[in-house]
Amino acid sequence: MSHALPTKHCVVAISSHGFGHLAQVAPVLNQFTSEITQTDPSPNPNPNPVAPSIRFTLRTKLPALHMARRVRVPFAIDVVSDDFGMQMYSALESDLPASLRRYQALHADWTRHVDQVAEQLAEQAADLVFADIPYLTLAGASQAGVTAVAICSLNWADILVQSVRACPAALSQAGMGLQTFERILQTMRDAYASAAVFLQPTPSMSMVGLANARSIGVVGEPPPKTCPETVIRWVERIHQKENNKQTRDPWLVLVSMGGIPTELQPAAWPTHCNGRAVIYLVTAALANQHPHAVVVDGHAPTYQALIAASDVVLTKPGYGTFVEACAAGTPILSVARADWPESDALMRWVSDSGHVQTITHGQLTAGDFCTALSVLLNRGRSEPIEMTGAATAAQTIRGLITP
Repeated sequence: MSHALPTKHCVVAISSHGFGHLAQVAPVLNQFTSEITQTDPSPNPNPNPVAPSIRFTLRTKLPALHMARRVRVPFAIDVVSDDFGMQMYSALESDLPASLRRYQALHADWTRHVDQVAEQLAEQAADLVFADIPYLTLAGASQAGVTAVAICSLNWADILVQSVRACPAALSQAGMGLQTFERILQTMRDAYASAAVFLQPTPSMSMVGLANARSIGVVGEPPPKTCPETVIRWVERIHQKENNKQTRDPWLVLVSMGGIPTELQPAAWPTHCNGRAVIYLVTAALANQHPHAVVVDGHAPTYQALIAASDVVLTKPGYGTFVEACAAGTPILSVARADWPESDALMRWVSDSGHVQTITHGQLTAGDFCTALSVLLNRGRSEPIEMTGAATAAQTIRGLITP
């Protein structure tokens, strides 16, 4: 007779602000792949198993298909968003006054929102909340008496502080007084402090006053062990099919701006560099806007496989793409994101951990980046980094969810 281990319920609250928060959560959840259906089939089962099996519910409004491509453990979805992060014009520019107005509206009815989340967590019989980084969910967990673990390379309180410091006029533009702003910040910090631990993956922005902070290693999904030649051949076949011509030995540039809708204008982008054609791997929105564009859709190889097979990743400062590119040794062509407070920490880290060149948004639009692209192609791949943070985070969850 086999004895199933007791099942615990972990509610995973993920910010819907782009795809970067999922990129930090998914590698941690994937550490549990071998444990989800764990039972003890031995003739003399252990009456005191070391760890329970865990079922996961993802609490977010991110696209289900995107989550399924990232998360390899079984999961349910609770289509709720406790966190908008920042209002954005695009992946490259935030709308600070609009963000402040949304925070003011949220906190005007804060107690009701916390009560509602606490009730929902109780109804779901949550044993642990794992949050990246909806502070409303953390506050609700605290009120419901549910242990919580926060994880992120940023927090919204410090994002707001640094954003307002850089643009103080945004407060008056939003119709918010300084005392109201400071009261909102304190509520946010109290919610973050309510977690049993706030895990800060390498690299993280500077965070003020988090007594429960704990630094961990890099968190990301490792590149596939299979040879990227398979992906390269796939790209060449698709390019030939879509453009009715064959391109030999092209450079592959993966264009990845994350989950925030961003209008790009690739028509002027270079078609050749260092004597070879350049193929851009793009989303469907950019189809037919460049003669060397190949659409990366749901039938494409995994994102990590595309990164590993590419010669360069064209992106903006963002945790997930930066660390996964460095894990594959793929050079990064980064579009400056001047108003994003996390950028400095990410750029310092990637300059030490990989190969990177920076261009402006204007250069991107004008296609004036062949020189920077050439520098990266001449330099080649960097030494891949190790990513140990996901295992540490998973062990933290195991330790707190085990009775």
